[in-house]
Amino acid sequence: MENAGENFAGKFILANGVGMKKDNQLIKKAKEEKSAYGEVYRKYTQKIYRYFWYRVGRNKETAEDLTQETFLRAFERLPKFIINKTSSYFSYLITIAHNILVNYYRKPKNLPLEKAEILPDKSGNRADSQAMEKSIWSEAAEKLTRAELKAFEAKYKEGKKIKEIAAETGKTENAVKITLSRARKKLVKNFRMK
Repeated sequence: MENAGENFAGKFILANGVGMKKDNQLIKKAKEEKSAYGEVYRKYTQKIYRYFWYRVGRNKETAEDLTQETFLRAFERLPKFIINKTSSYFSYLITIAHNILVNYYRKPKNLPLEKAEILPDKSGNRADSQAMEKSIWSEAAEKLTRAELKAFEAKYKEGKKIKEIAAETGKTENAVKITLSRARKKLVKNFRMK
């Protein structure tokens, strides 16, 4: 049985070594001739796309954007990439992809009230839009807790950033985000029920 395990491990290392050798040749060629990078892109684009797709809630557009950003960064840094025998170019791409994903989730995602399906879009009748907005604010004053209303007004009436609201309220940025999310959900739920 030990021979079978050793045999498997040996085949894996051999196969991986062959793959890395081809990768290294491909990268060397791409460093010399930029147009050869298209071959690298074709080889890894689906793997990087799937990496993002599973991690961004199976959102096709976001996964595509982050995949493109990964390859753009990798291409820009290609001259600095050092070819070695211990790590593959794919692991380098995954490292870049991971960093892009971390930055993606760090960026504040401001949900416009229009996206929250509370306010009508600005293309509609101005009088209707103002009436709807007035209705939302009165509903907010009625349905939201004091903390939710304060955060909601700071964000959507005063246009303050999450960081500013957190500093004013003495809460963490995550706590403010959660408060705003709960407030939006309450308002959306009440408007759908009407």
